[in-house]
Amino acid sequence: MQENYNILIRKLDRFIRKYYMSRLFRGVIWFVAVFVFFFLLITAFEYYTWSSPRVRTALFYAYVGLNILILIRLIIMPLFKLFRVGKTMGEEEAASIIGEHFPEVRDKLINTLQLKKLSKENIALELLEASIDQKTKSLHPVPFVRAVDYRKNRKYLKYAIPPLLLLIILLLASPSMITAPSKRLIRHRAEFERPLPFTLHILNDRMEAVQYDDYTLRVEVVGEQMPAGMYLSANTNLIPFRKEASGVFSYTMNKLQHDMHFSIVAEDYSFGPYSIRVLPRPVVTNYEVSLTYPRYTAKKNEVFENTGDFVVPEGSFAEWKVITRDTR
Repeated sequence: MQENYNILIRKLDRFIRKYYMSRLFRGVIWFVAVFVFFFLLITAFEYYTWSSPRVRTALFYAYVGLNILILIRLIIMPLFKLFRVGKTMGEEEAASIIGEHFPEVRDKLINTLQLKKLSKENIALELLEASIDQKTKSLHPVPFVRAVDYRKNRKYLKYAIPPLLLLIILLLASPSMITAPSKRLIRHRAEFERPLPFTLHILNDRMEAVQYDDYTLRVEVVGEQMPAGMYLSANTNLIPFRKEASGVFSYTMNKLQHDMHFSIVAEDYSFGPYSIRVLPRPVVTNYEVSLTYPRYTAKKNEVFENTGDFVVPEGSFAEWKVITRDTR
C-alpha cells in the first residue's frame, strides 16, 4: 500500500521540479528582455544627450538595481525552489495546479493526500489505507508532468528577441552607438566633453583693428556636419554671419571704437571667447622743419613749426621732425 503512495509522491515531486524549471526558463526570458531593453534605452539616451555625471550615476544605479530585483525574483528564487531551498510548493498546492490541467482527477488527488494526512493521525487506519491505496492506483496512469508545458514559455520570447536582435544589429553596424555611451555610464562619476561635429578656423591673420575702422571677421567651418547658420554672440545679442561660400562665413563690424569680446555660436555649440583688439588711430601732434642755408646766402638757419609752406634758396638742407601719438 505504502509503495503506491510513494509512487504518487514521486510523481508529484517530478511535477514540482518541472514546474519550477518552467518558471526558471520564463524568468530567464524576462530577465534578458528587461536587461537588453533598458540597456538599449539608457545607452540611447546617453548617446544623444551626453548627460551630466549626476544623471549618469542615477541611471547606472537604477539600471543595476532593477536588474538585481528581477534576477532575484525571476531566476534566483525559482532556482532555490527547484533545489528545495527554503519554502517550496506543497503537495496539495501541486495537486490543485495539476487539477487545473486534469480536472477529472483533481478531487481524487486532493482527497488522497488529505486521507493520507488523516491516516497519520491513526483515524480508522486500515480503512483509510485501503482507500488511499485504491485511489493512488487509479492515479498512476495520469502523467502529472504534462501539466507543465515548456512550450508555453515561447510566447514570452517576443519580448526578448526583438531588443536582442536590435542590440546585435547595432553592435555590427555601428558599435560606437553602444560602446561609447556604455563607457560613460560605467565611468558615471567622470566628466566627459562632447566631441564637436565640426571645427572653426579664424581666417584673419590678425585680430586687431584701427579705431573707427570697419573690421571683417572671416571664419571657416571644417567637419562632416556643416551648420545651417552661424552667429556672433556679444553682450547677450546674437548677430548672424553672412555666408560667403561653402563652409566660409563673414561678419563686418562697423566703426569699432573699443575692444570687441565675443563668441561664435553654430547649431548648439559655442566657440570662444575671442577678442579683437582695437588700436587708437595714429595722429600727428606736431612737426617742425629745420632749414640750413648755404653759405653764399649769408642767411641764418631757421626752424618752422607746423607749416610746410616756405621758400628756400637752392642748396638749402631741410630736416623734418614729426611728433606723433599712437603709432606702432
